[in-house]
Amino acid sequence: MLDEGVPIAVGEYLEGCGHNVIFFKDVLPISTPDPVVCRTAMENDAILIVHDSDMEKLILKRGENHHYRSLNLLRVRCVETRAVDRVGRALNLMVREWCHEKYPRGRTLRMEIRADTICLFR
Repeated sequence: MLDEGVPIAVGEYLEGCGHNVIFFKDVLPISTPDPVVCRTAMENDAILIVHDSDMEKLILKRGENHHYRSLNLLRVRCVETRAVDRVGRALNLMVREWCHEKYPRGRTLRMEIRADTICLFR
């Protein structure tokens, strides 16, 4: 699921690779509060792809025992013009982590794609 600030081209790229994508504009009105965006992603068992740090702050602010702990989050932390390229370079790792059968149920995906690095938080 793409957050409001993520370039549409990222979603189109992911669709072109065969992934189901939920576009923000198709399911939520502009300026929907972050908690609603998070719940929408969780209800759809989706990875929320964000560009800004608002969702991370929301998760950290609420603490480990809060219900947002099950949010799967991918932050694209590079200039928007490089977002598609950077997501493409991280896609195999993201899919591998998302589908890994050895992880316990309830484990969440947390990744950050930066201009020159890809960070995976376990």
